[in-house]
Amino acid sequence: MKVFYFHDEMINEAVLLAGLALAKEQAQKGEKHVSIFVNVISGPATDQFTQKMFSQTEANKLRSGKTINSDGIRIKLESPKTFDEYKEYEVILGLHLSTSSLNALEKRNNVKKLIVLVETQNINHEWLTKVNAKQLTYK
Repeated sequence: MKVFYFHDEMINEAVLLAGLALAKEQAQKGEKHVSIFVNVISGPATDQFTQKMFSQTEANKLRSGKTINSDGIRIKLESPKTFDEYKEYEVILGLHLSTSSLNALEKRNNVKKLIVLVETQNINHEWLTKVNAKQLTYK
């Protein structure tokens, strides 16, 4: 699994959109599918993130378990509860993930690329070093 990460003081709209753009760019090279991985699908943090990244209609579809199409890329919202250990995940965009969620993803052999968006204060340097994550910047 290749791991990339963005970090900033807060996961703001610019960070979210940069992460989504990279995930979609990576998905263009393969099966054209991105899974957005969150700790809890129906939580307030997830609502905040999805509303900054998508239209209200798209955000509602994602939170209800549906797949949306954005620029020819299929996008679905996933959590540890919906993660399928037998499905191959081409690109996962991880939003504000807990250490246990990161560890769960790392143990799977079915994730090709993981892009993690994290607030600076919550960076798990040990985990990022262990998985040889590459830090990315955005503009």
